[in-house]
Amino acid sequence: MKSFFDKLVTKLRSLLGRFPKRSEEALLMAVELVPLAIPVVEQIAKWTPNRTLEEVLAVAKRMEVEVPLKTGEINRETLGSMLLWIATKVIRRRYPELPTYLIQTAVQMALTVVRTR
Repeated sequence: MKSFFDKLVTKLRSLLGRFPKRSEEALLMAVELVPLAIPVVEQIAKWTPNRTLEEVLAVAKRMEVEVPLKTGEINRETLGSMLLWIATKVIRRRYPELPTYLIQTAVQMALTVVRTR
């Protein structure tokens, strides 16, 4: 797993040479959060094999996260957003000072790792 992250950091650094230093630092910080996000994403995936509303709400309850429900159509995209919200809130407990966009970037990268194993 470490070599994967080393390669990712190397690739990001090669791409980010054209971007501000702050952008590089933010993305590298998100990469550092990926190992923390992977078990959260794995657990959510395990508890939501069909990604139904009932499963998503059960995960939220198990992980003690309130999910804001809006009336309207519930579809796969909406459910995916809810799962991202849950994972973000779980990780935020450990790192309350981090901006949401960094945590969500780490969660998305962790999802990529989990789905491509």
